[in-house]
Amino acid sequence: MKKDFLILLLVGCLITFSQTAWALSGPTVRAEQGSMTAMLISDNGFSLGGEYGLNSELGLTAKVGTSFDRLGIKYQLDNNLALLAGVAGSDPFVGINGQRGLSNEVLGIYELNLTTRRGDLSVLYDVGVSTSLNHNLDLRAGFIGRLDERSSINLQLGVGHRF
Repeated sequence: MKKDFLILLLVGCLITFSQTAWALSGPTVRAEQGSMTAMLISDNGFSLGGEYGLNSELGLTAKVGTSFDRLGIKYQLDNNLALLAGVAGSDPFVGINGQRGLSNEVLGIYELNLTTRRGDLSVLYDVGVSTSLNHNLDLRAGFIGRLDERSSINLQLGVGHRF
């Protein structure tokens, strides 16, 4: 009961004071604009991240707070697909980021990255949905995980803020 109350309180605070980082993000890059997300991730705690558009096609992206920490660049191919490259932990990664409208109010979002974690090939993935609460704030939920010798899958829930 206490744990449920604390989780609801934290989600309420995140929605009210949404000024934090990145997970479960779409491929859209907007010049001189960005987005931030705050996510609760089962078995991993709290994740923060953000994106910022350098121009209408190229943006910076970052994520911290879990075993999925990374820093990279995003190149938007079209409104529904982007290419990613950067560093996950201390290892390079490349990937894709996409989205698809599931209804007028729900957007499906996915990300798939390949990396060589500790010398072995690893797949990092992020899949979920987002729904707008207002013009700048949305609610996000989905799964994040990796496929390698220590595969994992975790539930994530959080908020996103566009600026």
